[in-house]
Amino acid sequence: MIYNWVPPVESVIEYAVLKSNPTIQYGYGNQYELLNYITVGKSKEQQNSIIDEENPNEFVQYPLVWFVPSRVYSLGEPEKFRVPNAKIIIAINNPHLDWLNPEREINSFSKLYPLVNSLLDYFHKNRYVTFENQLNPVYSFEKAPNYSHVDGKNKTIDVWDAIVIEANLKFDINCLKLKQNEKNCE
Repeated sequence: MIYNWVPPVESVIEYAVLKSNPTIQYGYGNQYELLNYITVGKSKEQQNSIIDEENPNEFVQYPLVWFVPSRVYSLGEPEKFRVPNAKIIIAINNPHLDWLNPEREINSFSKLYPLVNSLLDYFHKNRYVTFENQLNPVYSFEKAPNYSHVDGKNKTIDVWDAIVIEANLKFDINCLKLKQNEKNCE
């Protein structure tokens, strides 16, 4: 059965991100959308510094949680879904290309660890987005210093230090107010 709407897994991840880390930025999409997000931020930063230095319209891009959407599978009930191999990137911008890993560990990853831990804890505790096996959650994570320079190619136009999480996630969006007439489960 195909429903008359697409499951808003991006909105559910955003909700979890903002509940676990209220001051963090969130975005989702493929690499083209990511490049657009970063370009828009650069444009707004330039606008702030060139057009109106006295009243800057602050555009904060980092720290950032970027969700890379993948296939969504129905679990046989109207509001329950599964997203295998969901990819979530938690990143900060670090333009210090000369830093080696020990410096990045001290200056970048020490800021990323609390954000990642808070998000993972939130996935353990809520009801609407969880690990596929909640009793024994399995996920992978990778520390990615200089994330923008991977295999000789630029993934982003900013230089990131990031932690990449991949997990099989389940969504039960019965209790979120993402459609008309939905109830709130928190």
